[in-house]
Amino acid sequence: MSSVAIITARGGSKRIPHKNIKEFCGFPIITYSIKAALESRAFDEVMVSTDDDEIADIALKAGATVPFRRSGETANDYASTDEVIAEVLNTYREKGKEFDSFCCIYPTAPFVTANRLKEAMELLKTHESAMPVVCYSYPPQRCFVVRNERLVRRFPEYATTRSQDLEKFYHDCGQFYACRTDAFFRDNTTDVEDMVPLILSEDEVQDIDTYEDWKIAEDKFIKLHPEVKNNSGNCFIFSYNSIKDIPTPFYHIDEKRLDEDIAVLINSLKDSWGNYIASYSVKTNSLPWLLKHLKEKGFFAEVVSDMEYDLAKRLGYEDSHIIHNGPIKDRSIFEAMILNGGIVNIDSSDELIWIKELSLKYPNKTMSIGIRVNFDITHLCPEEVPADEDGSRFGFCYENGVLGSVISDIKSLSNIKITGLHLHSSTKSRSVKVFAALAASAVKIATEFGLDLEYVDMGGGYYGGVTDKPDYRDYMPAISKELSKGFDSGKTKLIVEPGVSLISAASSFVTSVTDTKRVREHVYIQTDGSRVNLNPQVTRHWYPHHNELTNEADTTAKRSILKSQWVCGATCMEYDRLFEETDAPEFKKGDKIIYDLAGGYTMCLTPLFIHYFPGVYISKADGSIFTARKPWNNDQYLQNYFWE
Repeated sequence: MSSVAIITARGGSKRIPHKNIKEFCGFPIITYSIKAALESRAFDEVMVSTDDDEIADIALKAGATVPFRRSGETANDYASTDEVIAEVLNTYREKGKEFDSFCCIYPTAPFVTANRLKEAMELLKTHESAMPVVCYSYPPQRCFVVRNERLVRRFPEYATTRSQDLEKFYHDCGQFYACRTDAFFRDNTTDVEDMVPLILSEDEVQDIDTYEDWKIAEDKFIKLHPEVKNNSGNCFIFSYNSIKDIPTPFYHIDEKRLDEDIAVLINSLKDSWGNYIASYSVKTNSLPWLLKHLKEKGFFAEVVSDMEYDLAKRLGYEDSHIIHNGPIKDRSIFEAMILNGGIVNIDSSDELIWIKELSLKYPNKTMSIGIRVNFDITHLCPEEVPADEDGSRFGFCYENGVLGSVISDIKSLSNIKITGLHLHSSTKSRSVKVFAALAASAVKIATEFGLDLEYVDMGGGYYGGVTDKPDYRDYMPAISKELSKGFDSGKTKLIVEPGVSLISAASSFVTSVTDTKRVREHVYIQTDGSRVNLNPQVTRHWYPHHNELTNEADTTAKRSILKSQWVCGATCMEYDRLFEETDAPEFKKGDKIIYDLAGGYTMCLTPLFIHYFPGVYISKADGSIFTARKPWNNDQYLQNYFWE
């Protein structure tokens, strides 16, 4: 017996605008109905009847079909569900396609399940129609009416009847209607004589007509599905089968590639030095999924603020597995880290005062501290170009004697031991030679000031995953070679704090072409991504990328070759022009432009400007898709704002 699922979703909802595609627990609410119908495997086709382009686009991406559009007659406020069903079935007939049965599913029915749909369709083997119902929570026989401003029992004969002796009344759940096609056309309704109930519990039902109903439904849904509730209380259960199904724009992380790059780092450290700590730079990308994943791989968390420290702690990092850097530290966290065995590299005059006061407060406790060093890179490597033309502002300067003074002050404290040096320094070239020079500087400082170091922290700033550039297999041997001239690898740990180099190659930003426009001699390509999603500081003009055509059958050979096309972003700012595509096939609406190396200083640094945070999705090693961050909308934006 052939069957079709008909999901009715017009675009003109009034009480809740765009109700049929409004986000419910992280996804357009219609996707729950589509997902349940597809997973039930009870239908030959799952279609959406709509008059709205945006609804149609979301439906298609969720796996439904939209073989034709709903007419104006059935898309108004007065058309009945039966009229919509009749139009759909008759249109299919005109196209030479008929179904023995159907199930009309409402688009705002997130509680509908694949199993309930299967049960209903099974009932059609022996009955003409099936409808989910729920028992009234309070006996209608006990109801009152108001007459002459007084309450009057509507059914006084039941006033003293026990509740359990009253006949049960049921009402429509507002989820779906299953019916045989011949019975429907015979009576022009699903409400036929041979209609049987599918009795649901109150937990499976929630009417959604107002914003208050919506909030109640979401809270109820989360309580019913604790397995899909994350630590912040947000829910994300709709799973995509493929990255290609996810609405753009969004960030994408390939877990398998990420793990490969992690392995390259770890193996390089093992082979070159053996005694090491791999720590991840949280500021680079503080995505909670990423921090948890790296924690499971044995990484420490390198933080530079009280917020990052708190995030790391919430995600399960102990103080002993956190490295605290940066010139601005919270005093209570500073003290807790030192007392609990964390690694703290001081970088301010305040911290010198705090460590002296800690020394006095705990005279019988030996405590460890590290120092961030500022070396003149242009002196060490004259051919290198520093990240800033005036050099780095971080750390205590070696050349002017400040570093020596700090070391002397700390060494005067009998219970404070200098156990490490932090030598992170950024250059535009990120050359292996710079890191080797910094490692040699660590040996120089330890020798000059008589330091017995437990660790040398080389920081981050490496290349990784970039063709024709060095990677960990180049950096770590060069660093280790210099360190071995003054340190014993069995005693002194090598610490590295990669960020961009670790995650960028596994990350991308996926956007779509939404329009093409010709303005005089220029061709502008409008996309739904932006420079602010890729380079929030708006300093770059180079964005490695690759393109995917809308239709695989639409090859480049069938497209005109255009001399110049300017790819532009989704903001209304003129500077939001990402790159010029030259001598290339013309872009068309729906094409995808995928930006590579998009994991560092992007996902979490994107400003809340015009559009909010895009979603982040993980291609898991097992082939599944995990939602690491759902796209932000005004529900998230307004949660900490107030107005009168």
